[in-house]
Amino acid sequence: MDQLYEWAGPRMATYGSNVAAGIATLLVGWVVARALTVAVRRVLRGARVDETAAAFCANLAYITMLTLVVITALDKFGFPAVSFAAVVGAAGLAIGLALKGTLSNFASGVILIALRPFNIGDRIDAAGVSGVVTEIHVFATTLKADEGKKIVVPNASIAGGNIVNYTVA
Repeated sequence: MDQLYEWAGPRMATYGSNVAAGIATLLVGWVVARALTVAVRRVLRGARVDETAAAFCANLAYITMLTLVVITALDKFGFPAVSFAAVVGAAGLAIGLALKGTLSNFASGVILIALRPFNIGDRIDAAGVSGVVTEIHVFATTLKADEGKKIVVPNASIAGGNIVNYTVA
């Protein structure tokens, strides 16, 4: 037991403050990330942004904040933060490239929700299809065709072309 104290004592004096600072960074960062998420969601709801888009943006802010907190805490623990930041950056690039089409649909959905070139119940021609708009979501818009068919159109296809709204004169 004395050998353990002899071995651990100097190491605790050297690394104890680093460990305490890392744990404090994780705890405070987690609380701040949660508060940021609530604030982003509240602001977006106040701006009347679509609930799906608001939830997505709030979750994105939370994940981004937690990533920064973990990198900072690892730096406090003594790990080189630059290498972790490089790995996170490379992973983010890979995920962004893999989800290019999905992110394009999301961005187009946000634009369609913000600009409102059509509303639910409007008869439109867009992306080579026509029908009555039944749902507008962040990633896709649903139309009901004259034949009663349900048509789900990716928002990037709608935003990237002409939209004819027959309901608005």
